[in-house]
Amino acid sequence: MSTPATILLGGYDAKSCPEKTRKSYAPEYIGIELDPTPPGDLARMDSGIRFESEVGDRWERELGATGFHRIEACDRTPESKARRAAATAAVLANPGDVVVIWNARLEPQTDANRTGEPDALVRVGTSSDGTPIWAPVDVKDHRSLEGTRGAQQWDISDLATPIEATPRTLSDGVPQKVDGIQLAHYHRMLEKLGYAGAPRGGIIGREGVIVWHDLARELYRHQDLGTIGALAFYDHEFANRVMIAKAARRGEALTGPEWKGDCASCQFRTTCHDELRIDLDHITLLPGVTPERARAHYARGVKTIAAMARLDHATARLVDDGVDVAAAITQASLLDGATPVAEFCKEADAIKLTAAGFATAADLNRLDARTAAYSGVKVWNLADTIDRARVAKVGKVHLARGVSYVNIERTAIEEDIDIEDSNGYVYLIGVRTTGRKRVGEDVKNRAEYHSFVNWDQTPEGEARVFAEFWEHVKGMRTYAKTHRYGYRLYHYSHHEPSSFKALAVRHAGKPGVPTLDEVVALFAEKVVVDMYPLLTTQLIWPTESSTLKELAKWVRFTWRDSEPGGGNSMAWYDNAVNSVDETVREDNRKRILEYNADDVAAQVALRDWLTRLGEVRQLGKRLPGVDRLDARFRPRRSARSGEKVS
Repeated sequence: MSTPATILLGGYDAKSCPEKTRKSYAPEYIGIELDPTPPGDLARMDSGIRFESEVGDRWERELGATGFHRIEACDRTPESKARRAAATAAVLANPGDVVVIWNARLEPQTDANRTGEPDALVRVGTSSDGTPIWAPVDVKDHRSLEGTRGAQQWDISDLATPIEATPRTLSDGVPQKVDGIQLAHYHRMLEKLGYAGAPRGGIIGREGVIVWHDLARELYRHQDLGTIGALAFYDHEFANRVMIAKAARRGEALTGPEWKGDCASCQFRTTCHDELRIDLDHITLLPGVTPERARAHYARGVKTIAAMARLDHATARLVDDGVDVAAAITQASLLDGATPVAEFCKEADAIKLTAAGFATAADLNRLDARTAAYSGVKVWNLADTIDRARVAKVGKVHLARGVSYVNIERTAIEEDIDIEDSNGYVYLIGVRTTGRKRVGEDVKNRAEYHSFVNWDQTPEGEARVFAEFWEHVKGMRTYAKTHRYGYRLYHYSHHEPSSFKALAVRHAGKPGVPTLDEVVALFAEKVVVDMYPLLTTQLIWPTESSTLKELAKWVRFTWRDSEPGGGNSMAWYDNAVNSVDETVREDNRKRILEYNADDVAAQVALRDWLTRLGEVRQLGKRLPGVDRLDARFRPRRSARSGEKVS
């Protein structure tokens, strides 16, 4: 890796990690080993490229050679990029009958630090002086809308008539923010060239139509600016990235690493993780502490896991309950210790303080002023975060507060399920059926893995997979009832029930497919157990996440595959169904089935681990309660002054 000679940023930079921008331009990171792009991301990219090509070919057929002008692809050398940009510029200025420029590249704008390659530019009009007006359009291999806001109308046009937009309803949600930010980048570039009209751009998503974004419409929440439009969001974030890059070139660091979901795909992920874990002991490594949530902690001088662990849990619980603890402590310091809190606190606060064992001004001396500084601040689960920090520092699983043991009922027949899907298409439902029989002090298990799978990528194949799975579950339940065996069906998180409900709706009326009511009824029964809340509300783990992979690895379960993960399985699936090499297809199908079989086996391993601990006769070998850590992490006080120190 070498530092770029010129700072040129694309639209993606405005919506990606600021620290990635810094590291890309900071001289001290020249020559470091970069992480490869994960296979799952490569598969998504390949899928996106295929979808983009399909859209381009279809659009060309719709408009014909006169209205659709295709810029030849380049080989990514500087010379070929320049030719592509020059070809785009020529059509921009003199379009003739051209309506769509496909595969466009705009000339880099070094004074504005911008470079950009919109998938398409659509001629939407002409200015008063005769200049063509263009709007950017990008192709995205996803839904055009995001979120759950109620369905409303958006300006939409068909590919055959791209500038004839009419208000239509697609689904719930609003145009995706990340798409709007990228369109705003191209709009600013066109604006500088003199070809832009109103702030507007289009997205061609999986729906196959152009959904037009009003880039000025205030739809998106910004953590500093409130609710703003995509263009304002872009302007703020792009200016921030340019400032970060320029400072990095001077050797100044305006940002530091934080851990978040996007990190898994970043080329700097190992570098940042090492800095966060080894050098910084950073709080964003705690589950649930996102960079946005961490801001409240930064503002109070809490940046490390150790500092978080040293906060006071009792004080934090009151803060979480909405008590103005800071004000109460200040008032108490001015009063006689015997003064009841009801005399100087708001009624609601006094009730909560008294219920928690802080009835007088003297009692409030037991609270921690540093933790009380969070009073009145919107902070996410402060008390729980303190417990997570303590467990992370100790490095051992603990029982959550109020939990004396994890109650997990085992039965004679247990089934664990896990689905594999690609872009929402369910092609595999794996089931591990375990027969458990107690022999003396031991439990003997007999397990069998069932795979309900389809590789033909058809709706009929998906419906068949679901129907065969459903028939299997009904049969096992009938067998258990007939022989008077206990039965449980386990899954991990909401993914399975949500997917099954969607399948029931999508394939309603097809042979063997249950109704939506039948699916809802099954998952409402006690025989169906979601292991995720069981493991994450009753236990606190010293892991950076609560995924099945993280927790199972903690109890020393291992996957046969060296790179297990849902993202990577997407790449395997792509090879399993699209490779022209039969050997590659078969190898990847085998890999997916083994991965799925290991996923359901991991759920069993976690239950077995919990059962062993619950049956231990020696108290010292059982899981300890997290409340035992209160004394260990109590804020320290100076021996001379009694002042609390951290």
